[in-house]
Amino acid sequence: MKMYGWYRCYNFKYYGQGFDVKDTTADQSYIPNSEKSRSTDAINALDKKGIKNSSGSIFETQYLAGSSSQNSGKLSHSGANNLSNNNYEWLGICMYYYDNSDKSSGPITSFTY
Repeated sequence: MKMYGWYRCYNFKYYGQGFDVKDTTADQSYIPNSEKSRSTDAINALDKKGIKNSSGSIFETQYLAGSSSQNSGKLSHSGANNLSNNNYEWLGICMYYYDNSDKSSGPITSFTY
């Protein structure tokens, strides 16, 4: 998620090493030729959109390939897919996981840049 990259630009994990995130499971990993059109469409729909916590700050968005629960502060791949299939829009999916969690003491909001 781009918000993770933005957060790491402002909150250094690898200070002075010439990069902000690693292409591994330590941060985010990319698997060549794994692109799916549905995912690409979702990414493109979020062009120039971001999320911030209830304090108005960007935060470390976290993602799990497995499952996680509502308000866990970690977005679940399978859970997000299920929410999408139940007509949740992108912000509603993010709110499901990040609202009232260790990432945001209240509701998150979106912003445009």
